[in-house]
This record gives sequence, C-alpha cells and structure tokens, in this order.
Amino acid sequence: MMKALFVVLQFAFIFILSEAQSSILQPQADKSFNITYIQIYVPRLDNPSSRAFERCSSDTFQISGPCAYQICYVYLYRTGPDGWKPESVKIYGYNTRAVTFDYNTFIPSDIWYGFNLCQSASSSHQISSRSWFMFGILGLVLSALM
Repeated sequence: MMKALFVVLQFAFIFILSEAQSSILQPQADKSFNITYIQIYVPRLDNPSSRAFERCSSDTFQISGPCAYQICYVYLYRTGPDGWKPESVKIYGYNTRAVTFDYNTFIPSDIWYGFNLCQSASSSHQISSRSWFMFGILGLVLSALM
C-alpha cells in the first residue's frame, strides 16, 4: 500500500511517498534537512493519536523555519518495530526548483539515513558525530522555541 507524507515549511514543503509494511504498528519518524547552510531538525513528525503514518494515509505537518533557497540534504530517522520504505522525498521551496531524494529502501531503525547532495550526487550515509552534536544543539534550540 502507498502512503504520502507532506511536510510544510515556511516557504517550502516536502512530499514523501512511502510504503507501510503494517497497518497495525507505525514507525516514529524524524526528519532533518539543510537549507542553504541552515540546518532544521524536526524532533517528531508523527503523533500517535493523530494516526499519522498509517497505511494509505496522507499526512500534512506545519513546520516553522527559515526561508528555503537551496535544499542541500535530507535525513530520515525511524524508531519502532515497524518498517518504513519511502520511495522518494521531494522538497519544494519558495523561488527554488524542487529537489527529489530517491530512497526506495527501508529506513534502518535508530539511525539517521539520507542523502547529501552537497558532497555527492546520490550517496546515502550516516551522519557524523560532529553533525550529531549540531543536531543536539539545534534540537534544544527548537524545543525552547516551541
């Protein structure tokens, strides 16, 4: 079954097309992406009571962030026993062309997984410890702002 996830940013939105493996358990998904050297961390996209990430669902999320001029990379994070296989992530920004990240693979559990178009065209890799430190700081800042 197919499902779609939309994430709306200030002047940008993300479209994720994915396939759920179970209609009972849903993965918890986080997302991180870089917009013109500004890194945005979204601590949690789903809400168990909202039934987000269910099989055949279409989900919309409003996220406040800086204006998007260039999309540099996107990483997804999944926890939980259920598998999650996004086909692609497409990010549209204000005054910028859409960027598509083709996943078409299962997101490993408890690890950031994604693509960095800044360094290589289609490489998929884990985030370095330096980036983890930055995620921690940005997560604390975003938590304080919310």
